[in-house]
Amino acid sequence: MQTATVQIDSLVPDPENPRTHDERNLQAIKASLQEHGQVEPLLVQKSTNMVIAGNGRMQAMKLLGWSECHVVIVDVDDIQARKLSIQLNRSGELAGWDEATLTKHLQDLGELAAFDVEAMGFDSSELEQLVAAYGEETIALGMEPPPPSNVPKPPNAQGGEKPALGDGTTAPAPMPTSGVRMVQLFLNDETIDPFHLAVRKLAKQWNTDNVTDTVQQAVLRAAENLEE
Repeated sequence: MQTATVQIDSLVPDPENPRTHDERNLQAIKASLQEHGQVEPLLVQKSTNMVIAGNGRMQAMKLLGWSECHVVIVDVDDIQARKLSIQLNRSGELAGWDEATLTKHLQDLGELAAFDVEAMGFDSSELEQLVAAYGEETIALGMEPPPPSNVPKPPNAQGGEKPALGDGTTAPAPMPTSGVRMVQLFLNDETIDPFHLAVRKLAKQWNTDNVTDTVQQAVLRAAENLEE
């Protein structure tokens, strides 16, 4: 397979392209092209210069004002070109999503950088549905620096307890975080409160005052015990 750089205006859109590209789809393609550039060549028939696969990308490039693009030129007849047009689009369409993993990736991206969900091809309501169904509460350790000494800590950061749970017990408030390191834990409704309780017990024993340092001590001590 060899790629070539050609003038976009020299390419012929498929006049009978069975794949449609609405405004939302084109906006998502444009967002990807703007952020990453062209990372996948268009597939072009040698004899006609017709775009077999990548018509949506070509249209988005034109909307962005691009003049050149990368292509792979294949020497196929019209029947083979049409089969490729259908098969390449259909094979991708038949793939599914592992929605729990997708949700985790979207949450991770949202934590790591400025995040425009529509640029990924999703709208805010779809993201809300995914998070509601598959999302886990994110405990970010060490993402915020400790407050200045002359600023009082909020009640929860001082170790206050949350309101009583349905079974009459109390759920622990989150502990302060370290300003040096960052670790992320993904905890669901069943594991978050036992996690905080366990961390508080260990923090009291080891005289640590934030989640990150307490977890670090737990990992180091567990490793030492394994070596012994």
